Amino acid sequence: MTPWREVAARIVAGDTVGTLQLVTALEMGGRRAVAAELPRHLAELKRTTDGSWEWRAQIPALRVAGAACLPGPGVVANWLYRRDFGWRDDHVADAGRILGVLQRRPEPWRAELARRMVERLRASQVGAEIPHWRIAAGLVRETGIEPPPNDAFVVGWLRSLGAAGQAARRPDLERLARDPLFVRLLPRVFDLAGLGSALSGAQVNVIARMVHEGLLDRAEILDRMAGRLLADGAAAVPALAELHDRIAAEYGPAGVEGSL
Repeated sequence: MTPWREVAARIVAGDTVGTLQLVTALEMGGRRAVAAELPRHLAELKRTTDGSWEWRAQIPALRVAGAACLPGPGVVANWLYRRDFGWRDDHVADAGRILGVLQRRPEPWRAELARRMVERLRASQVGAEIPHWRIAAGLVRETGIEPPPNDAFVVGWLRSLGAAGQAARRPDLERLARDPLFVRLLPRVFDLAGLGSALSGAQVNVIARMVHEGLLDRAEILDRMAGRLLADGAAAVPALAELHDRIAAEYGPAGVEGSL
């Protein structure tokens, strides 16, 4: 049986784990053969069905096969962003599988894919539960690139920050502070055009706790917030004003640090 026929059988069966095992074991020739057939297989599915809901069980396997076998970063980005692949229930697992197969790619290749994926994110479609953001964030962390200036990527990180920091234990906060995205993206938060839709009580609590624990520079954060609040005036984001008040209050009325 040819590499494509083996992979196709697993895809059609909706066997994502089996597809993953096959494509990660392929040599270059086998990956090229699969890459050549994947678009034709998808075109045939679209031609013979009324919509992707009829073959949604194949989507996770199609995505992982494309990530493993398609040639260039641009081609892979286009494949992962296909609207046909909107039917997914296993967002976290999907991102984890794809990041896993991408480990076989050279780092410059993955860095270029990271840039392309970040640039294509939209603020209405990002968050910790969305595979596109999770994949882009994972690639940025792994390759160490400076994320392209896309507000949607910052919004996704802010939403994930709120989810990750619900437990206010110091070890959890220390892990967040060591996240490569933290240093790169926190300064951008205060310049976000859509800050009101991204900053909520969860993020306010995490950032305030990190300042309280000495993991963030209080003076720097206050300075950045004050600049944004002054610029926005009456239109200032309420959550940002709350964050400012919580951090500023730690100084106390006489400028002596108090407690949250």
